Amino acid sequence: MLEIRNLILVVVAAVVIAGVAVGVMKRPLGKSVVLAPDALTAELQLSGSDLQRAWVFSRVDFYDAARRHHEVRPEAYAAFYEMIAGEKSVRKAEELACHFESLAVPTLLLTLDPAGRFSAAVSPRRVLRVEFSPDGQLCRVERKGGWSYFHLPGVGHEAQRLFVRGR
Repeated sequence: MLEIRNLILVVVAAVVIAGVAVGVMKRPLGKSVVLAPDALTAELQLSGSDLQRAWVFSRVDFYDAARRHHEVRPEAYAAFYEMIAGEKSVRKAEELACHFESLAVPTLLLTLDPAGRFSAAVSPRRVLRVEFSPDGQLCRVERKGGWSYFHLPGVGHEAQRLFVRGR
């Protein structure tokens, strides 16, 4: 009887630990969903169909709420990365999606261009999309499997300050 009780305790403990681990994994840190600034100067190898291709970061773009385009300087992107890198994503993300239903939310995009002899035949790839809520309190990062949401008071206003020249 004691062995069965111990076995049940071990199973319950394993389930609880697994649940905690899954909860932590669903709340990634900013640095795990946003590319580090030093990656912007690297040449990457990504597989595309049967062919290994080299890719280079071609541009970082910011579109403000009025959909005006702004090229982002590397130092401005690095400052944004530092701001979000240590932040944990918000657990109740589904409840936050409504903050991004506006048609024109400020958006940060990172794009890769193909390098080498196949570059003319291959389209650029968007590798990062970050959207900022209209009230400036939230941002979300698109990743495989959905979005990671971050509550950072003032993040939208800081993005405007960093990414829009002359501000």
